[in-house]
Amino acid sequence: MQSRPVRLTAAAGVCAIVFGLAACNDDPDPEEPTEEVTVSESTPAEEARTDEEARTDGELPVTSTLVNVGTGGCLRAFPDTIPPNTFVDDCQDDSGIDSGMEVYTISTADDGTGEIRHVDQYDEDSELNGCIEWDARGAVHFETECNTEFGWNLTYLKTDEAESIDFWQIQAVGDEDKCLTVSDSPVNDSEPILDTCEDGKEDQQWWTRFA
Repeated sequence: MQSRPVRLTAAAGVCAIVFGLAACNDDPDPEEPTEEVTVSESTPAEEARTDEEARTDGELPVTSTLVNVGTGGCLRAFPDTIPPNTFVDDCQDDSGIDSGMEVYTISTADDGTGEIRHVDQYDEDSELNGCIEWDARGAVHFETECNTEFGWNLTYLKTDEAESIDFWQIQAVGDEDKCLTVSDSPVNDSEPILDTCEDGKEDQQWWTRFA
């Protein structure tokens, strides 16, 4: 008579164990790590580094002003004026509007000679089209007929990443000892002229915006 309850108790124990295991299998262990898929996105800083790496220091700009480091003025041309018709002056005219004659296309030919050329974006036949050139007297002027014989070689000096500008020394083609600088003579003050090249002289350094 005592064996029957024992069998029932044992059977009940077996059922409890079976149901307990089933319940454990249904509920995941909260401490068990789950696999997560993360998507990596580039940050602005990483994108900036990518752009920086893609850019080559000393790359000539397509178009830019040429700003003299020593004076802070722009190289400006006035083609409707007899020579001297180039000056290093404020980078804006009196109305506060950027002067189109201070923005140039700067290029280097296969033979190493370069042009500082102004191109009227609205009129390819405009009398405003031409180049900044030099002559045997060391004067610098604007000519409507460009001649690379009196062009320039731009020597890269350094880059200011924070300001997005490159610095150059600009030498006369055929006379590498003569550089584009700004006169400090009372007679022709603020005129661009050729002078003997000197390392580190700010009046012989010019900057352009990034290409």
